[in-house]
Amino acid sequence: MSSITHRLNSYKRPRGISARQHAVSSAHVENAGFIAVISFHGKIPDGSEGKSHAEFVTLQCVEAIARLDAICIIIDFRDVQYQWGNSLLRVFDTLRKHLYYEWHDVKGATPVKLLASDKSAGLYSLIGNPNMFFETMEAAIESCGSDLELWLPE
Repeated sequence: MSSITHRLNSYKRPRGISARQHAVSSAHVENAGFIAVISFHGKIPDGSEGKSHAEFVTLQCVEAIARLDAICIIIDFRDVQYQWGNSLLRVFDTLRKHLYYEWHDVKGATPVKLLASDKSAGLYSLIGNPNMFFETMEAAIESCGSDLELWLPE
């Protein structure tokens, strides 16, 4: 059992949040199998009360990348109520560090794509990079596909 899986198994999920992971299968995107999607549902409390929720999100994302052998990840927050707090920044810092070595050689940005909604509108000001957000799952998958073309040999 990997150390990440062990941490997840021994970690008690905070109340009010859940996650679903899956790999992408798309006839339209080459190498779609290297794209992981993780969808979160529920509520992340404001401020420091959301710290354990942010840790849960972080662990779930890293575990999805490892379990699905993904190089790109799409995080779907459309069904999450999130207003404010900076604990979620830990998610993106951890993913950047986790994926850095794969993407540093091709001078690419860490391939993390986000989906948000009015429920999770606080993410827009927290992240501050509109290029990470996509309107639809299909657009996020296509963007990951373009990123993968940079990294994977033909």
